[in-house]
Amino acid sequence: MKRVLFFLLMVFIGFGAMADCEIQAKDYDCFAIFTKGVIFSAFPVLNNKSEWEWYRKEDIGEYYWQTELGTCKENKFTPNGARLLVCLGTLRLDKNPPAKGTLQELLNAAEKTAFLDGKVMSHIRAGIYQKKSSDPAQLLAILDNPTMVKSFKDDKPTYARMTAHLPNKNESYECITKIQHELLRSEEK
Repeated sequence: MKRVLFFLLMVFIGFGAMADCEIQAKDYDCFAIFTKGVIFSAFPVLNNKSEWEWYRKEDIGEYYWQTELGTCKENKFTPNGARLLVCLGTLRLDKNPPAKGTLQELLNAAEKTAFLDGKVMSHIRAGIYQKKSSDPAQLLAILDNPTMVKSFKDDKPTYARMTAHLPNKNESYECITKIQHELLRSEEK
């Protein structure tokens, strides 16, 4: 009897693991939210320092935060071609001298774009959110173009793979999270 219970327990644990793609960053959660007219993705800022430096490397992706939408099947994430990208970097350091500033200033200098099947489709917004100073900071990527939001939802993505690539390797990570569906107060009618 114990063997049968053990076997059933292992089967249920195995099926649960196969259906769940979720991977989170160490100590912090990534999340993606679809509302009626907006797509949000939130990246934890693992080391929110007072001064950030950029244009230090000849690397087009010196900093980037990317959200890819897709599905999960048999514990494997499959992207559907829709992604949000906040990217800063250059191959022309002679035209972009090294810079320093806050994380928000770094984001202001970054390109913020939504792609669908590899084509630039829309600009997005990016900002920092921190409810209390003791809370971890979150970098938000926001797509609020209604036509693009609809296009991004058409494939019915259920998961988001979120990649944060920063020059310091201990600050880079990848998360896979189930997309949450919510309504903003302004959308309730």
